[in-house]
Amino acid sequence: MRRTGKPTQKKADKRQKKKIIKPYDPTEPVKGFMTRNPSVLSSDTGAKTGFWILQAKGFKQLLVMDRGKLVGIVSDRDFRRPQFGDKPSYEVDYWEEYYKIDDLYKIRDIRTSNVITINEDAPLIDAVRIFKQKKFNALPVLSDSGKLVGILTVHDILSSLMSSYKHKK
Repeated sequence: MRRTGKPTQKKADKRQKKKIIKPYDPTEPVKGFMTRNPSVLSSDTGAKTGFWILQAKGFKQLLVMDRGKLVGIVSDRDFRRPQFGDKPSYEVDYWEEYYKIDDLYKIRDIRTSNVITINEDAPLIDAVRIFKQKKFNALPVLSDSGKLVGILTVHDILSSLMSSYKHKK
């Protein structure tokens, strides 16, 4: 017996849409390498919720925005950094309390608020220098008007380097 109707397409036949990675050129502007429309959290987001969002999206950091303004950045390291408070570590009963991965704590309690940013028109080499000097993994990217337009990560730069290497072969 023969089936009638639309033929099914196998998964192997489907083409995946790949992100086009621009070859590395340290003099080109950051905007050609950054990720646009980055994921953001509010300062009022619970720390546990923020942690799970970070894990679910597979990111190492998320930007913190309040009322349309960049107010901080939270990284996976911020969740791993012990927060003792008034108790000595031997009196802390639960790892959630020790690491503040609980919605009783808010992102504002663990975020870094003095965020170093870069302009979208700055040369990529400037971002590389900041990454090297400050040992950062990500930089929020701002427009000339101060609006958040993207995020540049070490991964973005490494991907562009690999793309350059593939083009030379």
